[in-house]
Amino acid sequence: SELSLQLIAVLDQRAGLHRDEVETLPWRKAGLDVTQVRQLQECEEETVARKLALTERIAEQNWCRAELQEELACHRERDVAGREEHNCAGLAPAMFEECPTSPRISAPLASMLAGAS
Repeated sequence: SELSLQLIAVLDQRAGLHRDEVETLPWRKAGLDVTQVRQLQECEEETVARKLALTERIAEQNWCRAELQEELACHRERDVAGREEHNCAGLAPAMFEECPTSPRISAPLASMLAGAS
């Protein structure tokens, strides 16, 4: 009889543990969901930070590109004006072919300057 009472007590304790486990199961699932939501939020924060950094880098690149295009346009205007000026002075357009030593000085002009030195 004492053994039967101990068996009943153990079975009741086991049943209680099983009920507790069943009751906590939704909470554990929710805990996993909360963890997943937090991980997704952290991933989103990192993605937003990377996007911001890339957007800033793109803006810098666009600014540099605009500056370089403006500088190129300025050089082209000077080159055209220089050609017109030299053509009016009777110099041949060949004077404005690129010189291998200096892209700003034409090959024939470079040889004339070298001979004048």
